[in-house]
Amino acid sequence: MGTNKSQISLYKKIDNDLLEKIGVQIETYLRYTDDSEDKIIDVEERSIAINEVDEGWSPNDHELSLNMSLKILEPMRLFGRNSITSAENTLGIGCHIYSKESHFQRTVPVGRFKSSNREVNINFDYTFPPSSLKGQVYIDFFVYLAEIKERFNYQADKAGMILTEENFLELELIVDGDGSVFPITEFNDKEGPLWKLEKHWVDASDAIFNSSNVSLSLNASHPLFDQIQKGKTRVSRAMMGDIMIQAMSQIIQQVLIIENNNINDDNLYPNSILAAVKYWVESFEIEDTSSLFSISNSMRAHWDRRLMRGENEND
Repeated sequence: MGTNKSQISLYKKIDNDLLEKIGVQIETYLRYTDDSEDKIIDVEERSIAINEVDEGWSPNDHELSLNMSLKILEPMRLFGRNSITSAENTLGIGCHIYSKESHFQRTVPVGRFKSSNREVNINFDYTFPPSSLKGQVYIDFFVYLAEIKERFNYQADKAGMILTEENFLELELIVDGDGSVFPITEFNDKEGPLWKLEKHWVDASDAIFNSSNVSLSLNASHPLFDQIQKGKTRVSRAMMGDIMIQAMSQIIQQVLIIENNNINDDNLYPNSILAAVKYWVESFEIEDTSSLFSISNSMRAHWDRRLMRGENEND
């Protein structure tokens, strides 16, 4: 996240004007492999909800690689007595990756460069292992003093000092979407029910909507599992739809009626369970959330209309 502009720096830093003068060009994309096939997710916005852009990517099953191509057309403008650092020194590009929900933060070196009349090209590839990402992940890129041989007044004088007023690139990866992707897991119990709903959250207003806090679990050992999982017939799709409706209705009841949360709060935490409930209420056009009956009836009516507009029956 950007440095507070109200802070006063005691040494020269790279501001937006200088960034424009040196000609920074950046291309970024995400990549993962599914069944030995490379999948590319273009990063066109600085905030990207991965599951909404590519429903095929699973945070538990797939790794995720961030690729960045950085070009600096006139790097020599950063060096000299009247600029950021001496031409004898070396600058570095760093990346700070952190996430409260994923419980990690780390700073990664991206590349180094010296004063030159030639453009600088740096490629960065960082891979997140499967099951390592959830919630919001922030990725900030900055310039720092990598190696110092000569010091001038009003310039950074220690290796490691950050030289950008603000991060020159900030990305936000949203792993679990806003409620349009329901966290579904599996379990095995030959004597158990076809499905069960598990609640683990404490406060729906800040708990991330993912399988760690709420999960619809399907019984892979149940005789009907393959039928609803493959969804080849209208009957099987209707069965799965009814399971989803029951699960979402119970969650809405718990969050709004029992826990008395307010979906009209202007400060809803992105990707929280409460934000997912708001998404469902609006998407399923639920006007009355005062009882489980009104919630489920509204959702069934909306779901049936969608189902009837679907494919021809395959039975």
